[in-house]
Amino acid sequence: MKNKVSGDTNTLYGDLNNIIGAANIITGIKNNITGSSTQIKGNENNINGNKNQIQGSLNMIDGANNFAIGHNNSIVGKDNMLDGNTNALTGDANMIKGNLNAVNGSKNVLVGDSNAITKGISNQILGAFNFVTGDANSIGGNSSIIQGNQNVIDGTSNTVMGDKNTLVGQNNIAMGSNNKANGNDNTLFGK
Repeated sequence: MKNKVSGDTNTLYGDLNNIIGAANIITGIKNNITGSSTQIKGNENNINGNKNQIQGSLNMIDGANNFAIGHNNSIVGKDNMLDGNTNALTGDANMIKGNLNAVNGSKNVLVGDSNAITKGISNQILGAFNFVTGDANSIGGNSSIIQGNQNVIDGTSNTVMGDKNTLVGQNNIAMGSNNKANGNDNTLFGK
């Protein structure tokens, strides 16, 4: 089958690829690029933007300077790095390594599976099944929830609603600000 190219200095290995732009490289089938200086190695990827790189299949990028390895991922933004499968990322300068994650924000780092940052900047998650809304939060563990800013959780099944709380352990709840717990099954109410 034939490839369709509109632009200069493009290189294609495969069939049914479409390019509008210059200096792109595709190895695979059924890929679409609108932009320049983009590289794809895989099948059925769609890229709208410049200087993106994909290795995998069924990925979608709308933005610039993004890097993705994996399958079924979506990136809207710029300067993001993604390694995994079935992730959705909206924002700039984020890094995800894992599967089934959703990020909406900027400068977030997420390592693990099934996590969500619904709105935030500069959050860090290392674990699985965590949920964050806010800025500058850190979770090391699983199944925790943060709504607020500058909170730290190290453990499992903790919940924070407020700012500047620190929870270490399991099954802790902090509401308000400036609470600290080191242990299990604590309920804290701060300012």
